[in-house]
Amino acid sequence: MIPPYKGAPLLKEVNIELGISPDYQLYDLSKDPFQRHNLASSSTDILQKLKKDMQKAVGESYQSTGKGVELK
Repeated sequence: MIPPYKGAPLLKEVNIELGISPDYQLYDLSKDPFQRHNLASSSTDILQKLKKDMQKAVGESYQSTGKGVELK
């Protein structure tokens, strides 16, 4: 799972994807090691569990908003 972050999703100078997106990203790396198929919208139960796990890991620093994630 990659939470949403603000910023450009692509470093244009070298054409590198930075993992920055306004949406959650979720990939099954065992089947999709190049992260081409975002499963966030089709695997909402897994996404919700991972979001809760992330909140437990970072504690009060984590804020889930309707527009994404904010770490303080």
